Amino acid sequence: MGRSTSDQLTFELEAKAPRLPTDLRPMLPRPADEPFDDPDWLFEPSWDGLRALAFVENGRLRLIDARGRDVTGRFADLLGLIDLVVDAPAVVDGEIAIPDSTGTSDLAALQRRLRTDDGARGARVAAGPATYLANDLLVHKGRSLLREPLARRRRSLASALRAGERVVVVPAVAGEGRTLFEAIQDQGLPGMLARRADSPYLPGVRSDLWRQVRTARRFEAAVGGYSPHPDGSVALLLGAWERPPDADERFVAVGVVEAAQGSALAPSLERALRRLEDPVTPFGRGARANYRWVRPELVVSVEHDGWSDGRLVGARLVAIRDELDGRGCRLPQAPAPPDEIAVHPGRPVLALLQRLPLGDD
Repeated sequence: MGRSTSDQLTFELEAKAPRLPTDLRPMLPRPADEPFDDPDWLFEPSWDGLRALAFVENGRLRLIDARGRDVTGRFADLLGLIDLVVDAPAVVDGEIAIPDSTGTSDLAALQRRLRTDDGARGARVAAGPATYLANDLLVHKGRSLLREPLARRRRSLASALRAGERVVVVPAVAGEGRTLFEAIQDQGLPGMLARRADSPYLPGVRSDLWRQVRTARRFEAAVGGYSPHPDGSVALLLGAWERPPDADERFVAVGVVEAAQGSALAPSLERALRRLEDPVTPFGRGARANYRWVRPELVVSVEHDGWSDGRLVGARLVAIRDELDGRGCRLPQAPAPPDEIAVHPGRPVLALLQRLPLGDD
C-alpha cells in the first residue's frame, strides 16, 4: 500500500528533549474491509478500547486520549505503569480496556468508567480493573522515536516496558494477517490492527500506513438529529463526513438507529442531545426535516448488516463513544485496488494472547 499525501506530514520534535512534549496525540488507522497478508506489515489484535498515550516523567503518569483529554483520574488503577517503565522519561502508545473473564474487552464497562464523575466510584461501577495494552513507543530516555520505523520502535518497547498485572505489551506477527484475523475472530476480539513495519509515527494523523479490520461490522457515526417517540424511545439520525471529488467536505446522513426506552444509554443520550441542539441542520444531503437537529459532536458505535446506497442496514446501537471526535466519523473508503494489497489484569488477556498465532516481532 502506498503512502497518501497526508502521510507525508511530519511532526517536528528535537531528537533530544529535556522534558516530554505536551501536544502529542495518537496516530490513527484507516478502516480496511478485509484482512490481508503482506511481509511488509505487522499485525496485532485490537480490543477496541480507549486509545491513550502514557506519559511517564519524574515519577508521574499522565494518560491522554485521542482528543487530548487527560483521563488519568479515571484510571487510578493504572498508576503502577510508572514503575514498569525502564529509563523514563517516556511516552508509550496503547489502548485501555476493561477485560472480561475471557480476556476480551467489555466496552460497556469502559464507557461507564469514562462517564462516571468520580474516578474511584467509576472503577467500582466498571466491575473490573483496567488493563493498559501497549503497542508502541514514541519517546524513550527523553529522546524522540517518532521518525524511527515501527519495527524498531516495537523492539525498543520490549526493553523499555516491563509487563505487569495490569500492563501488557501486545505482540505482533509479520506478514500473516489472514491467519491472525481468523484466530482473533475465534477468540471473540473486536478487530485487528495492521501497520507497515517501516512506518514513522505521525501524531494526530489518520493514515493509510495503519489499517484496522473489524471482526464484526461496526461503525462509529456522529449524531446529527433525533426524533423522540411516544413510547420513550428515540431515533438517532446518524451521519459521517465525506469529501466528494471537486467539492467541499460535507456531513451526510448514513442511517437511523433506535435507542430503546429504559436502556442503560438513555440518560446519557438525553443529556447530550439537549446540550447539542441546534436550529440549523448539519447535513449536506440525505436528511429529512422531521428531526430535531444537533451539532454533530456526539459519537455512537453501531453494529450493522452492511451498506446499501450509502446507508447502514440493520444498525444496532452498541455504545456512546464520548472519547471520540465527531469530525473523525468518515464514510468508508472504497476498497483499494488489488495490486495495492499484496497477495503473498492481565492474566485473561495473556491467556488469550497465548491462544493467538503471535510471535516476537
